[in-house]
Amino acid sequence: MGQAIADVLQSESAERDIADLLTDLTQSRDHPTDGSETAWQPVLSALLGVVRQYVHRRELDEAAGDPSNASVRARILLAIQAGARRPTDIAKTVGSPPTVVSRALRILVEDGDLRGPSTDPNDGRFRIYELSAGDQGSVVPGRNIVEFRSTQTEAARDARSAARVKPAFGLPYVSTLNRVGADRAIDAAVRADSLSAACMVLRSNRALTEARTVAEQISELGDDTGDDFIQAVGLYEIARTTVEDPEGDRANAFDLLTQADALLKGQESNSAAMQRAWILYSKAVFTPTGLSAAVDHLFESRTLFGQTQDRYGESACDMVLARFYAEKLDFSQSLQSARRGFEFADGGNFVRLTAECALWMGSAIRVALLSGVSNHESPVVYLELAERRFGGLGLASWAAIAQSELVLHGRLDAQSLQTFGPENEKLVDACSTIESLAQLVHDLPGASSSWAAASLYRRVGVLCRLSGRFEHAVRWFDLAYRIHETRRDLFGMSIALAGKRSAQHSVFELSMEAMYELPSENGRDTLNQIMKDPALELHMV
Repeated sequence: MGQAIADVLQSESAERDIADLLTDLTQSRDHPTDGSETAWQPVLSALLGVVRQYVHRRELDEAAGDPSNASVRARILLAIQAGARRPTDIAKTVGSPPTVVSRALRILVEDGDLRGPSTDPNDGRFRIYELSAGDQGSVVPGRNIVEFRSTQTEAARDARSAARVKPAFGLPYVSTLNRVGADRAIDAAVRADSLSAACMVLRSNRALTEARTVAEQISELGDDTGDDFIQAVGLYEIARTTVEDPEGDRANAFDLLTQADALLKGQESNSAAMQRAWILYSKAVFTPTGLSAAVDHLFESRTLFGQTQDRYGESACDMVLARFYAEKLDFSQSLQSARRGFEFADGGNFVRLTAECALWMGSAIRVALLSGVSNHESPVVYLELAERRFGGLGLASWAAIAQSELVLHGRLDAQSLQTFGPENEKLVDACSTIESLAQLVHDLPGASSSWAAASLYRRVGVLCRLSGRFEHAVRWFDLAYRIHETRRDLFGMSIALAGKRSAQHSVFELSMEAMYELPSENGRDTLNQIMKDPALELHMV
C-alpha cells in the first residue's frame, strides 16, 4: 500500500488509478483478511487521509490552472482589493501560476472589472492592475464588493465549496447569489439554489437576520411557482435559521422540517435526494424525541449523501454520530464514526468538520487508554489539531473543550479516578485548570447559548463535585442547565440536573434522588450507566 501511494503521489496518475487505490485502501481497512485490523486501522485511515488530501489538492490545482474559472477571478479581485497589484504578488496571494493569473487579468480587463496594465509609479520595471472606478467606489467597510463574471450555477456551487472550507470564504459570493435570486428572467430552480447557497453562507457566519430574510424569499418563490421542491427548500432554510437563533421556536422549526421532508418524498432527482439528506440531518441534530430517532435520521441522511457523492454531508453525519455515541457512552462506536468522518473532512479541507471529528477521536482514544486498551495512537495529536482549528475559526468554547480533554489526558490516570475528595491532588489540579478555562469562556459574548460552553460547564461541575467543592459544582451545573434549557436539549438538561441534585446532596457520585425528575428517557439510561462507573460522567463531552 505504501509503495502504491508513493507511485500515485510521484506521478501524474489517471483518475481511475486513484479511484482504484482509494477503493483498495478502504477495502483493506474495513474488511481485513487476518486478525490485525485493530493494529492496522489507524495506519490505513491515515493513508486514506493522505490520498484524499492529494485528490483535493489536485482538484484545486486544476481549478487554479483555469483562467476562466470564476473562483480564480474572484480571488484575484479580492487580492487586488487587499493591496496586491503586481501580477507576481497577485499570483502568490491567489495560489495560481503567474501565467494563469496573467490570462485571467486580461479577461478581467476586457470585462471591465479591472483597469490596466499600467506602470508601477514606484518601480518602472513592473506592471500594476487596479479595480475599475465603479468597484473602487463601492469599497467600504463591511460591504461585499466582489463582483465577478460567473455562470448562474457556478456561483452557488463555488459559494458552498468556499464556505465549507471556512465560513468567511463564502461571503464574497453573497451579492452575486442575491442578484441571481432576484432576477425573474432566470429559471426559478436556479434562483432558489442561489438563494439557498446565500442562506447557508449567511447562517455559517451568524448573520441570522439576513439569512432569515433570504429564506423567506425562497419560500415566497415556492408559493409563486407552486413548485414542491422550491417550497421544501424554503421551509428547510427557515427552519435552519430558526433553530440556530437562541430565541427561535425549535418545536416549530422541527415541524417545518417534517413538512419539507413530506414535500420531497417520491421525488427521484439528485437535487431532491441532496435536499432530503440535509433535511434529515437537521431533524437528527434538532430532534426533541431522543437519540434513537436521531440516529435513524442520520443513517438515512448518510445513505442519501453517499448516493449523491456529497463527501461533506457524509462527514457531517459521521461527526454527529460520533457525538451521539459519546453521549450514550459508547466510545468505541464514537471513535469509529469520528475516524470515518475525519478522513472525508481532512481530505476535503473542511476545517470545522475536521476539528470536531478530531475532538471526538481524541476524546474516545483518551477514554480507551484509561480503560486499559493500549493499542491506540496518542490522542494528543488529534486534540491539539482540534484546538488549533477551533481557535482559527474563532470558536473559543469548542477550543476550550479540546483543551480540557488535553488536561484530563495529561493529569489524570486510572488510579486517580478510584477515589474522590479534596485529598485527591491530581483531581483538584485538573479541576482548577479546567475551571479557569470555563471562567474565560463564560465571560465571552455568545457563551450563554453555546452547546460547547454548556458541556464545558457541566464537566467543571463534575470535577468540582468529585473534588468536594459542592457549592461550586452547583453553580456550574446550573449554568449548563440554563443553556440546555434555552436550546430545548432534554438530554443535556437531564445530565446537568442530575449532577446538580447530587452536588446539592453533597455526594461525590450520582444519587438515586437525581433520577426522579429527569425530562429525558435517554438521560436516565445514560445515568444508569454512570452509576455503575462514576468516572464515565467526567469522560462525557
